[in-house]
Amino acid sequence: MHQFNTAQTSLKNFTLETSKQSTKEHQPPEQKGAGDDELWQQQEENQQQQQQQQPTRPHELEKEEGRSVHLMSSSSSAQDDTTTSSRSSSSSSSTATEINPQDFLTKDGRVLRNPVRLSVTHNNTRTVRNYGGDVAINKYMQLPVEQYSMLNESMIIRNAANPENFVLKVPRLQFFNVWVQPRVEVSVETTEDRVGLKATNCVIEGSEVIEQMGLDSRFDFEASSEMRWTTHHHDHQQASVSMEGSLKVWCEKLPPFQLMPTRVLQSTSNLVLKAAVKTISKMFMNNLMADYERWATDQGYREERANNAQILTTQN
Repeated sequence: MHQFNTAQTSLKNFTLETSKQSTKEHQPPEQKGAGDDELWQQQEENQQQQQQQQPTRPHELEKEEGRSVHLMSSSSSAQDDTTTSSRSSSSSSSTATEINPQDFLTKDGRVLRNPVRLSVTHNNTRTVRNYGGDVAINKYMQLPVEQYSMLNESMIIRNAANPENFVLKVPRLQFFNVWVQPRVEVSVETTEDRVGLKATNCVIEGSEVIEQMGLDSRFDFEASSEMRWTTHHHDHQQASVSMEGSLKVWCEKLPPFQLMPTRVLQSTSNLVLKAAVKTISKMFMNNLMADYERWATDQGYREERANNAQILTTQN
């Protein structure tokens, strides 16, 4: 009980002292002495500085914090979008260049997805009379490529941009209810005992459905042929001219053919392609042998061929 009274007395003294100090601090200027004017002004300036330095009120702080969070969220979202876009682009690039075992990479870097693979070979040999001398079969076979268009102007077109090549217009090929007609650019290399033919480019023309498919960008091919000639040992007036070569085609399965089993489509297309190559080879050799016969026996025709070749060489 004594301790409680002592504590109560101390509390009253503390309250009284605090009240006196508060009254003294809030005393108006006129109650102060003249010597306290400078002290009073100093206290007023300190209070103003403290008020200016007080933190932002709670509701204003919430607004500022909300704006800060919003800006941070926007920045973070933009960074996330950039990262996602970068990853998506990287993933897309990786997918675009990814090559599966069943795919085929073309010479110009295109990837054909699971293409149908066709392959045919051809071999054709003809026996022809060798007129010998300046009109021997070897002289004819080594004529410049500028004269090749004389063989069949509806089938063989001179390439004005590149006189060393010619364009072979392949007869129309029918596949079920659609047709295609390739135009193949062929380079020619001639030596003493052979003529090499190699396809360097191909443009596919066809029916409306073929044009809509964009077939040019969805296939690739390799084609080459070689012609050789020999005279018979027992009869030098006879010569044999042979032509052999190969053709390989890779083509993606396009509508409506994607519904067919790959094996059926491949075997059917190979039959069509083999028949077409055989027809072209036979036609080319027939024209070649008939043209040699005329060239060897008609001097005016030989001069015409030579003049045409000279004109073409001068123009280029």
